[in-house]
Amino acid sequence: MTVGVEVAGLGTAVCLAISSLIAADVSRTTGVFEFTKTRMIFASFFMLPVLFIANVPLRVSAADALTLAVSSLVGIVIGDLSLIAAISKIGPKKTSIIFSSNVVIGALLEAAIYHKKTTIEATLGILLVLTGALIVVAFRGGAGAPAAGTPMNGHLNAERQNTGVALAVLAAGCQAVGTLISTPVVTAGTSPIMATTIRFCAASLLFVIMGRTRSDDIRTDASSATVYAKIVASALVGMCGGLTLLMLAITSGKIAISMTYASSTPLVLLLLLWLTRGERPNASSLLGAIMAVAGTALLIFEGAHQR
Repeated sequence: MTVGVEVAGLGTAVCLAISSLIAADVSRTTGVFEFTKTRMIFASFFMLPVLFIANVPLRVSAADALTLAVSSLVGIVIGDLSLIAAISKIGPKKTSIIFSSNVVIGALLEAAIYHKKTTIEATLGILLVLTGALIVVAFRGGAGAPAAGTPMNGHLNAERQNTGVALAVLAAGCQAVGTLISTPVVTAGTSPIMATTIRFCAASLLFVIMGRTRSDDIRTDASSATVYAKIVASALVGMCGGLTLLMLAITSGKIAISMTYASSTPLVLLLLLWLTRGERPNASSLLGAIMAVAGTALLIFEGAHQR
């Protein structure tokens, strides 16, 4: 059965949005580090059978494996920790819109490294994404519920907001840098599924090592079956399901269209919050999300045109 590029691309956005909602709830119970570590370990185990089911060649040079491990350190370990921490502080809605700036950061870094000229279309896309993010940051309404029991006087609320925004920007930057590091390996012929599995496994190993050096205990209510079930769901839906659908979309050959549909996560997330939690999107969130998605689409199409 052939999956349409539109269905696969939108499916990716839905998977990522659902995963963000799960992360927002569960990470406040387990703690950011424990949630991110456990989710990555589950995702690694889920990806290993995919290698054999998809009959992916297992040959990867040591140099490429090391490059992917470095990419994993930046893009997944630091990036995912920052992303989940941002979600726990300012909510998935605001985080997803700010995080969409990873496309802008990637485009700027690519232009600087490879001395590419920035076109009018790319500049417009950058301005749209940045303006959308700035609108959401400037109008703090609808940032997402803070962790239960958090005192929310004016000073603490502003401090929490500023920290969350900074973490979301850091996550976007790490995602962009991690992708740039891994791209040459994939373009040289390594299967994207193989590259992703190596990155997941490397991140899991790094998380386990980091976990052994941490002295703080896991929260007492973080080891219940319900919590683990939600973490498994986040790994399956967001990381494995989203990745699989994105790969199906990309293999259609319409990469720009696929990535554009997949980048509509902020809009899908607003809809899901409305349907599942009754959080009707305010004007600033909706405008910011539309501008971010439109800017991302421009950047993706312009990048595809240049290639």
